Amino acid sequence: SNPREEYCLKLLLQHPELEAASGSIKSEYFESSENREIFNAYRLTDGLTSIKDKLNISFWEYIDRLIAEILPADRLEAKLADCILLLEKEFFQRLERKRGMAFAEAAEVKPGADLSMLKEQGTEGSSQLRDIFTQRSKRGQKQRRNV
Repeated sequence: SNPREEYCLKLLLQHPELEAASGSIKSEYFESSENREIFNAYRLTDGLTSIKDKLNISFWEYIDRLIAEILPADRLEAKLADCILLLEKEFFQRLERKRGMAFAEAAEVKPGADLSMLKEQGTEGSSQLRDIFTQRSKRGQKQRRNV
């Protein structure tokens, strides 16, 4: 399991008022298929009972565990925003690793492959990662000023 994914789901499931703030989360940010399924059900429904109705009964115990661990109710939107950025960062890091592996395999298998195309594909994720780090830095500066 992924603790960050679980934390994000705990926030969303325990605090329905965060639904509007969850709009930037993409299901592909969840590496765990179980967490992704729960998040997709969350997106399609309007309450915990409805979420369970959308999922196989095998998920119910896990959802109950996510809800059982009560989180502090302070700065919820900031916590969710930080969590979303970190999930996004992890997603693009995974994407970069996969691209790097694909680049290495293509170079091994076909030395004459179009390297410029492979390099171009590899930089898109890097620029998005750079944007995420910039956002986190700005958010951290803002939080330090507010303390």
